[in-house]
Amino acid sequence: MSKNSQLITALLLTTLITACDSNSTSSKDEKQEELSSINFRVVSYNAWQGGANINDGINKSIDWLLRQRPDVITIQEGSEIAQTYAALLQQETEQAWHVYNPAAGFNSDNLQHSTAIISRFPIVEGMTTAGAENFYRSSEGARIRLSEQQEIIVWSAHLSSTSYNASRSVCNWTESDLEKSGQYRVAEINKIFAAMNDNSGVDYTHTPVIIAGDFNAASHLDWTERAARGTVVPCQRNFRESQYMESIGFVDAFRENNPDEIKDTGFSWGVPTGEVGEGKGYPAARIDFIYYKGNRMLAVESDIFGMHPEQQPGKGGAFRNNPYPSDHYGFVTEFKIDKPSGVVSGFENIDANTQIQINSVDKQQLSVTLGNEPEAVAGISSGQPFIGVYAKGQFPHHAGQDGIFDNAIKAQRLTGSGAYYFDFSDQPLSTGQYEVRVYRKDRTRTNGDKSPLQSGAKVFVL
Repeated sequence: MSKNSQLITALLLTTLITACDSNSTSSKDEKQEELSSINFRVVSYNAWQGGANINDGINKSIDWLLRQRPDVITIQEGSEIAQTYAALLQQETEQAWHVYNPAAGFNSDNLQHSTAIISRFPIVEGMTTAGAENFYRSSEGARIRLSEQQEIIVWSAHLSSTSYNASRSVCNWTESDLEKSGQYRVAEINKIFAAMNDNSGVDYTHTPVIIAGDFNAASHLDWTERAARGTVVPCQRNFRESQYMESIGFVDAFRENNPDEIKDTGFSWGVPTGEVGEGKGYPAARIDFIYYKGNRMLAVESDIFGMHPEQQPGKGGAFRNNPYPSDHYGFVTEFKIDKPSGVVSGFENIDANTQIQINSVDKQQLSVTLGNEPEAVAGISSGQPFIGVYAKGQFPHHAGQDGIFDNAIKAQRLTGSGAYYFDFSDQPLSTGQYEVRVYRKDRTRTNGDKSPLQSGAKVFVL
């Protein structure tokens, strides 16, 4: 080989080695970048009494939720059907979804249980305001492990509608009136913080906190002088609830990403069903929020989802066949944590829900085994735990005196045995999709709210 050939060969080898090293370094850099940040999507969705007001409301809700590519879902008005939501999400995504909806539902303070959290990440700690004095509805919180290096705390909030402030009459309120109206919901927000402190506490430096849901109050960031001059809102108002969240360091993710309150109103409640707005009893307003607080976490994108009433067939209250099944627009926010904190609780995945194992099933019979079977709730004599078989996504309308749901294909009370058998020989099942559901009780409380609270659900196909 000539000296020139040897030189060329050496140069080629050097170039090849350098390129390999460069690719290796680039690959390592990309992997490090991948490890150094976490993106996840949070959805807040008011299920409008679990989907009961719209035909096929549960299945329609699942379709809309899946379109948002969620990682964590905060549900309001859906604790009675949250386990079904998780089971249907699992069927569609082929991955496990975890649920926290612990509310027991007995009290003398008119407490309504309506919230739940559904997550594709493990839930390692649960928190609730259930039982808090004078709390209109319970809110549920969950510590969620995004990775071995990072946790977040997410709350699903449904605050009081007492002294509702998103009204035209609020323009005549004094500052004292605004203060009095806000005190109901500010007190409930503080109960959320008290519940966190009663559990493992709050450390915003390492564990960001998200509070999302139906606040039943408008925002001072929407009802501005500018928006009032543009007749987008009736007047400028300093609403105490949103001001309070801002004062304690929480950021309104939607308004942060959509700062023009005239162009991007975010109006939520009553808009999809055409029940608010000009000529209606209430003006349109944004009363649903995703708030967040935490070091190194940013909301990189935030939007609403749903259908405008002009796109839906339902008019004048005839909305049973609407494609979008809620009276609230939903909200979705994508968050990014720049670098995992490396500080986690060490708690294990909690699973207080009922595990359902299908041993055998055909059109004639079903045999199941339950793990963590719920017991009767103390103080509730009219609502005992039961197991039922339903068509997939069927809403469990409440029945009569005995409390068993009349649209279950078959249902029976739980006995504590853990093993249950259903005989369908009198009316065999058809080819299709079904659910086994387990409920803690079939009546939440005795003064009107009959919403059942699920403890488990599982889909099966024939």
